[in-house]
Parts: sequence; C-alpha cells; structure tokens
Amino acid sequence: MTTSAGFTLGLTTGLEALADADTIIVPGFEDYRRPPHPRVRAALKLAGRAGIRIASICTGAFAVAAAGLLDGRTVTTHWASADDLEELYPRLRVDRDVLYIDNDTVLTSEGVFGNR
Repeated sequence: MTTSAGFTLGLTTGLEALADADTIIVPGFEDYRRPPHPRVRAALKLAGRAGIRIASICTGAFAVAAAGLLDGRTVTTHWASADDLEELYPRLRVDRDVLYIDNDTVLTSEGVFGNR
C-alpha cells in the first residue's frame, strides 16, 4: 500500500502482533468518523489494558477513542477534527492549544506539522 505522502507500507504480521509491541503508532486516516473494524478496536483495547504505549497522530485519535482508551482524558487531534472528536466521544476533552499530550501510556498529537 502506498500512502498519500508516497510511503510504501507492507505488513508481515496481523493484529496479534500488537500484543508484543513496545509502542503502537496509530496514524491519521481520512474516514475518521467511521469507527475502525471491531477487531482493530479490540486489539487496541487489549494493548491499552496491557500498558503498551499507544501514540496517535492527527485523526488516529479517533481509532484510539473508539477503543475506549481516551475516556476521561484530555487529548489533542488535528484542529479541523477536534469538534468531531468531542461530539463522537463525549467522555474525553480536546485541548485545541497544544501539539502533543502525553498521558503516560497514551499519547496524542495534533498532527504532523501543526499547521493551522
């Protein structure tokens, strides 16, 4: 698969590999209002409960929120989708004035460059 930025990504393992990860990076994705597949949500939830570090970039926060890992936390996401994140997941709060938030094992970032 080639990303919109021109990077080629290839997978050699499935979701089961998340259980052995030190850090999971959840990239932003275009159709962020649509929750990820239930298997993806379950794998993220399991990893989060195991204390594996999970970092979202941009709209990747929507996938982490769909797994229930952002409930009760202050997070950040791309400025253009911040209202959508709070609307879809009212158990979190979006800080629109920061680029990154480190909540111990869960990290969120506003985006790659923080363009506004």
